[in-house]
Amino acid sequence: MIKQTETQTHLTPEELQEFRDIHQEYQTALFNVGLITLDLENLTKEKNRLAEHAFKINEQRSEMVKNLGDKYGDKQVNLETGELG
Repeated sequence: MIKQTETQTHLTPEELQEFRDIHQEYQTALFNVGLITLDLENLTKEKNRLAEHAFKINEQRSEMVKNLGDKYGDKQVNLETGELG
């Protein structure tokens, strides 16, 4: 709290500048916290979207492995050549 004396009605120029600087630094920090919060929210949404996509692709992969296993037996697939081993 700023204590006012009977004769002093304004901050000194130095005090005013220091107060403005600190206030601006605080406002900048709050703004940056807001930006980071939005970034984190967007990253979380993107992570969840990618995880859901990976889950769906893994289901497709599992189904294909089962179908290929039924057709060719339990063999390894060379992803470069398609050779079964």
